[in-house]
Amino acid sequence: MCTNFEAISVALKHHQSGELQQAERIYLEILQADAHHADALHLLGVLKHQSGNHEIAIDYIRRAIESNPSIALFHNNIGAAYQAMGLFDEAVASYQRALEIKPDYAEAYNNLGIAFRDQGQLDEAVSSYQRALQINPAYAEAHRNLRAALANQGKLDEAAESFQRPLQVNSDSAKTHTDLGNSLQNQGKLDEAVACYRQALQFKPGYAPAHNTLGAAFATQGKHDEAVASYQRALRINPDYAEAPDQPAVLPFEGSEKSFSHLVRKYSGDVPARAILDELVRVEVVKLLDSGEIQLLSRAYVPGAGEEEKIAILGSEVAALVHTIDHNLKAPSEQSRFQLRVMYDNLPREPMGRFRIASSRRAMKLLEMLDKELSGVDRDVNPASQGTGRIRAGLSIFYFEEEVPEGSE
Repeated sequence: MCTNFEAISVALKHHQSGELQQAERIYLEILQADAHHADALHLLGVLKHQSGNHEIAIDYIRRAIESNPSIALFHNNIGAAYQAMGLFDEAVASYQRALEIKPDYAEAYNNLGIAFRDQGQLDEAVSSYQRALQINPAYAEAHRNLRAALANQGKLDEAAESFQRPLQVNSDSAKTHTDLGNSLQNQGKLDEAVACYRQALQFKPGYAPAHNTLGAAFATQGKHDEAVASYQRALRINPDYAEAPDQPAVLPFEGSEKSFSHLVRKYSGDVPARAILDELVRVEVVKLLDSGEIQLLSRAYVPGAGEEEKIAILGSEVAALVHTIDHNLKAPSEQSRFQLRVMYDNLPREPMGRFRIASSRRAMKLLEMLDKELSGVDRDVNPASQGTGRIRAGLSIFYFEEEVPEGSE
């Protein structure tokens, strides 16, 4: 019979190899023998976080911390789970606790910077990334995050300058040269950007992000044939490729499983793909490129053309809100539905842009998480879902902002 240490070692090998079911089984066996085994609790929490079960992850890692509160790694990883749920205050507190235990913890500083970034606190994010790089000058992810934060602050020269440091650390990095090209492209320095992308491709000819961003630079220069060729190379290398984590891939109309037509057949039944495409183009959700490929313009359907669609959306939103208000007025308190807002009426204009960005990013993360949960039990999406009745339910989030007249109380 193996010891807990040996079992953890075996489970960790499965975990690192992506064999999560085998790893989870061993972690649970260890916990059956010792419910307070800190390493098993922590690693099982990490596994659940990686699987998207962030609440369960937090519970396991919290129990690990109760068993051994002096491990910085535990606090860092519970911070990541909090952050994935949009609980940024808890995430920040966890990263800071990790840094109290281990002041030279570069990863915790980097994660702290990401948490600040997601709240729109770019000054604090920049400071955190810089602290991470003081500890580990070769920390590539912190370099990328620092450059992105500086660019978001409009400090494009500083962002471009910061690229030179990792180039010295790792001069053959295709990722680094591509990032430098992106910064130069953002400044309108297209020739220099193209040179960086080509340098990246010399180091790594199959690097899809460099092909894709090279295509974007060519498109901006009006070199459409070259742009299409670069985009096609990116898609051939990685059909799932997207130019950034928040941007979808450009899809061909026909072709493999990664084509627009395939997606229509998969999700829209017998509706002709061309009819779907014409409607999406009309309402400005997608754009048909000169190459014949299709590019998504919006992550969510917000009508950009046609008053009928806008009125329909308005009517649906108002009806849902009125229904919730009416229910809450009549129902017992224990049956009331969620209806809250955050509002202040004496705010200066200057911070509003940052708040709009931060609130939109956090709201989108929450809605995507809830959409995944609801769609899993919706019988149209998941025919295997069982149950009685038919319910329409959801959560609506909207941002509002208006000028307050002078002299108003």
